[in-house]
Amino acid sequence: PNLLYFVIDASQYLQRTRYYRVLSVFISLFLLAVMIGLLLLYKKNREYRRKLASREQLARLGEMARVLAHEIKNPLGAMRIQTGYLKKVLPGKHTSDLLLIEEEIDRLSLLTNRISDFVRNPLGSPERINLVSFIQNLLKRFSSTVIFSHILTDDTILFDRERLRSVCENVINNAIESH
Repeated sequence: PNLLYFVIDASQYLQRTRYYRVLSVFISLFLLAVMIGLLLLYKKNREYRRKLASREQLARLGEMARVLAHEIKNPLGAMRIQTGYLKKVLPGKHTSDLLLIEEEIDRLSLLTNRISDFVRNPLGSPERINLVSFIQNLLKRFSSTVIFSHILTDDTILFDRERLRSVCENVINNAIESH
């Protein structure tokens, strides 16, 4: 019989097919990893831009506070001069009114100085402070009776002394006024 036989060697074809399948899986995994990396990079970039915008806004706010404090100091100086002049010119019965004006001018001047100090040095000059003894000494300055009790296990803090005094005085004054 006349038969014709074909021998087909498909081993190379199967080998190449497996190679391409494995390669396509690795390429897919690589592209997936690149996409995840780009997504993470995008999120970090977006967070960085948000922080940068926040810092720029704080910087503008600090600059505005500095300018505002400076602009307030100028009229306060003029008021202080005029008050001194009025003390010399007006009769003695107006002295108490002028003293009140001077006290308020000094208070506003102190406030603007604090704002300027904070803008220049937001951290202040932190030092170790024994909070309990600090508050007990501060309470001696008040004419009202203030009861202070504490449950602190570690009563030492790291804080700017003048800023802590200001904060504590404000809290104590608010408590006295609200009582």
